[in-house]
Amino acid sequence: MVYTRAADQIQISDQIVGLALESTNDPANKRINSIVGLDHSQAIKTHILSDMQSTISDQEKDINELKKEIKTKDTDMQSTVKELKKEIDLLKEI
Repeated sequence: MVYTRAADQIQISDQIVGLALESTNDPANKRINSIVGLDHSQAIKTHILSDMQSTISDQEKDINELKKEIKTKDTDMQSTVKELKKEIDLLKEI
């Protein structure tokens, strides 16, 4: 597949593997005629997106585990509070 781009659209993320200059007798005025390279920008974006999705998935798992832990600790604390209230009530009767 061949991509064409104007010279002002060449980005730093493009990997240039070769170029051809227009022929002229004045070396200071040689213009780029063709550039051969590989456009990795989409592959890089896809890789970054995949990494981000994996990180988000891992974080969602961690969040769900933490929610379960919080729920368990909350239940335990409520049970402890009930037991302490009973003991307080018993002590008040003495």
